[in-house]
Amino acid sequence: MLKVMKEQKIVGVVNVWNEVDQKFHPDLTTVEDNDHTVNDYVMCGEEYLLREDPRAIEYEENRVRDIRNSYLEQYVDPVCSNPLRWADMSEEEKQVYIDYRRYLLDFTTQTDWYKLTPMTLDEWKNQ
Repeated sequence: MLKVMKEQKIVGVVNVWNEVDQKFHPDLTTVEDNDHTVNDYVMCGEEYLLREDPRAIEYEENRVRDIRNSYLEQYVDPVCSNPLRWADMSEEEKQVYIDYRRYLLDFTTQTDWYKLTPMTLDEWKNQ
């Protein structure tokens, strides 16, 4: 496995790097990495980091939190914060939103939660 480097940052991880690659990317260099595989790395912004790197974990935590927060805004807030809509719902329908909201809020308390992606409302209902 090869790390593709630019200015001391890993900008790619590949199994093969040939003359054509070097021709199109003369500003990049490669460093052999026999201790890891391509799957051991995750793209964080503009560089690749090992999955267990604290910066990669923080990046993934923020990414998953953003997804969770967008699901709260997309699925839960429009229903739960609208008194008229809420009042028109049956107790069973209300409970679905209450439970889904709790699922989303508790999502980040799971072990290794940042390695997972929260379910959408439809996925959660159909599980």
